[in-house]
Amino acid sequence: MRVYFHSLGIVWLCQIPRRGTSLLAFLLLITAPLQVLARTQAPPVPAVAVVVMDRNSKKILHAISPDKVWPAASLTKLATAVVTLEHAKLGKVIRVLDADDVGGAKLHVKNGGTLSMLDLLAATLIGSANNTANALVRASGHPLAQFLRDMNTYTRRVGAKQTRFVDPSGIDPGNTTTARDMALVARNAFSNGTIRSLTQHGSYVIRVLSTGERRRIKNTNKLVTNSPLIVLGGKTGLLDESGYNVVVEVRNRAWNRLVIVIFGAPSFPSAFQSIEKLAAWAWTK
Repeated sequence: MRVYFHSLGIVWLCQIPRRGTSLLAFLLLITAPLQVLARTQAPPVPAVAVVVMDRNSKKILHAISPDKVWPAASLTKLATAVVTLEHAKLGKVIRVLDADDVGGAKLHVKNGGTLSMLDLLAATLIGSANNTANALVRASGHPLAQFLRDMNTYTRRVGAKQTRFVDPSGIDPGNTTTARDMALVARNAFSNGTIRSLTQHGSYVIRVLSTGERRRIKNTNKLVTNSPLIVLGGKTGLLDESGYNVVVEVRNRAWNRLVIVIFGAPSFPSAFQSIEKLAAWAWTK
């Protein structure tokens, strides 16, 4: 007996055995692999580009347009932090200048106010302040041109071949990367204990050394405070040219670790929800 059936848009023709196998049992047998395939498909998410990477092996578990060149926005600050930490000690004291303000998010400090480098990093990574990202360049002791060369050398070193940085804050849409590249940049950045620790804070109190004032900043990555995920590191980014972007490293209780990148989501809540769905899929597929 011949039977036609339709699954996943394909019409199949199968010969049913005449003896020893019922029609129902045979259909269950031959469709089982297709059912498994359907169960393991990644959930649809609203984003321009996506990468889900196994952190240890660097294997890409799921991707949407992983090599599409995209404005890096404030995800740039991960590379800024790495390069700064390669050249300066955390206890170094740095002035924040009015000239550091390039628009966008900023830490409100009077011209010449001093902060420790650790607090500058906190403002940059947790609050995504653009003026403190620019102040970090001075902390490195390098002129801006050299600092940018160091940032681009760093990205090539970690295998991010399509990434190009032209400013340390991410305010310039000329900072471009891909979801695949950003997964590699973030994987390396979150290996640094200082960066990893700072980006796990839901909020942080910064002390302005020159005045004794204190500033509480809140993490722009709400997965840290509002999600069942265990976040090992994360960074958000937003520009008109790029939409809402998030990169995180997360783990489950078995210490299976993922790096997930979302580019061009319609909102941060949407990006956070997409990350939760993709992590749950990756850990159960």
